[in-house]
Amino acid sequence: MEDIILDETVSAVTSEEAWVWIERLKPAAVLSLLKDPDHAMNVSRAFFGYRPDAKSYGNTLVKSRLVQAAVKDSLFAKKLRELTEAASPPPVQKALPEHSPAPSASLSALKPDKSESLRIERDQRRRERDEARLALSLAEAERDESVRVRLKAETERDDAQRQLKKLGERVARLERQTQKQQQVEAQLFRALNQGKVSLPPTNLARTAGKEPSEPLRRISPWLIAVHHLLDKSKFDLAMVLASDVLKADAEDPDALDITIRAWEGRGDLIQAAPAIRRLLGVQLIRQDMAVAADTLGRLLKSVSSPHRAEADARRFLSALSPENATAVEAGRRLLTRLKGSDPAAYTWLTTLISTHTKLGPVLMPPPGALGPDDPLPLKLSKGHPQGQPLTARLLTDAVDKGMTALVEATRTALTNLETADPKTYTRFWAALEQAASSDSTRLLPLKRKPRGPIVVDGSNVAWFDQESLTYGKPRLRNLQEIRRLLRSRGFFPVVLYADANLPYFIDEADALRQMIGRHELLLVDGGTDADEVLLRLAKQLTAPILTNDKMEDWDPEGEVPKVRYSISSGGEAHLLTDI
Repeated sequence: MEDIILDETVSAVTSEEAWVWIERLKPAAVLSLLKDPDHAMNVSRAFFGYRPDAKSYGNTLVKSRLVQAAVKDSLFAKKLRELTEAASPPPVQKALPEHSPAPSASLSALKPDKSESLRIERDQRRRERDEARLALSLAEAERDESVRVRLKAETERDDAQRQLKKLGERVARLERQTQKQQQVEAQLFRALNQGKVSLPPTNLARTAGKEPSEPLRRISPWLIAVHHLLDKSKFDLAMVLASDVLKADAEDPDALDITIRAWEGRGDLIQAAPAIRRLLGVQLIRQDMAVAADTLGRLLKSVSSPHRAEADARRFLSALSPENATAVEAGRRLLTRLKGSDPAAYTWLTTLISTHTKLGPVLMPPPGALGPDDPLPLKLSKGHPQGQPLTARLLTDAVDKGMTALVEATRTALTNLETADPKTYTRFWAALEQAASSDSTRLLPLKRKPRGPIVVDGSNVAWFDQESLTYGKPRLRNLQEIRRLLRSRGFFPVVLYADANLPYFIDEADALRQMIGRHELLLVDGGTDADEVLLRLAKQLTAPILTNDKMEDWDPEGEVPKVRYSISSGGEAHLLTDI
């Protein structure tokens, strides 16, 4: 019965009684409740945001939370009262002597002490003051929290507005580009229907070192637009436009080339074979032997067996004249490519040349000649990798990698060899030409002393004109063309540096990764600003930087020379800065 009465008393505890307990208790007594699983939650909530120590216990907010917990939780209130009573037990009355007289009844009639009432009133006012302070602190905390939430919402709103503005600008730009493209396509179709299409007389793939028999006219916008469609993988539309031209002129080389590229882009080489045969016939009639050699290689790649292209190969070989040095060099390059990419076609074509023509000594190296992968009779003083045979292909690859020491040692050794043994020098140089058949600028650093190094902003070059109608991705061809141009201007080594994310966006990702694996192109570490790395490297090499970016954040004074450039729609690179 006593326990029931006790629980009812505790459950009806007032905040004033709880304040008295909290004020009388020492911090250690309250902190001991943290060890009790029944009351640990109340204490931890009271000390939320504060360290559970004696200093925090003196905080008004903590005490107010403890009072609220005692009012709501009867067991917690009971525990606080027990701790308070244990901390300050009631005074024990002194026992009266055995023979003392009983207290007088007048004692119960004593007047109450005024000091006690004043103390109670003072404590009451103090509690009211503390409660007011607590309410004020809670109001200020709520106000600060609302201000923080409002500022956060305003920041998020501003960010969303900026993103929306950028997205709107991008959508508007894309809509303008789409509208412009639609207008160009509509004009092309109207011109085709009205018979007003004007095409250039020669193929876009010009013969190296040979001028056409008739003067060149400016390439028509129609042809440029169709090549743009091919670059954007719109093969069906390009094929429709080319077929309309072929209806008027079945032997038009540009329309045939577009048809072939469209079939190749769709991955159907068998369908491309008839157009390749017709294009080869047109080129042989025009005596464009260098271009015809490339076309024959495309034909051998498209047919299922080299024997199916025997008639076409015979026509090419019969039209090839040993006196035409350009045609002979083109035939040699064709054999070199086939030897590396299609050994079966190479063996078949060399057999055909040896048995049915007299061009064997002209197109194929005589016995004892040096090939691109044969060990070269050249001793170098430095720069040569240990345990690796010195070959022409190794030297041309060293030019792409920018191996300055090996290139300088080879150039010096070749100069001495030309004077000491001209025949061996000729054989040596013939092997180098075979190894560099696809890019003759690889031989220039081996032939003469370069003017110095240059650093290339690879990402800037690859992304050149990325927002035009021509293309939507960074292009590997841009990097290759810029490197050829710089080497032709005498620069070596040509250091290509690009952002770390370029392999994820480039149009020819596998070829780019091969360049990275061969150390022909370097990538900046992820999270690093490429401009900073390029400028630091250029200062170390005392070299200019090829870029269209001003790099004002890292080079505000323009200490490092910047070389500007441009790349035409046909892929031809040009320097805009005189260097």
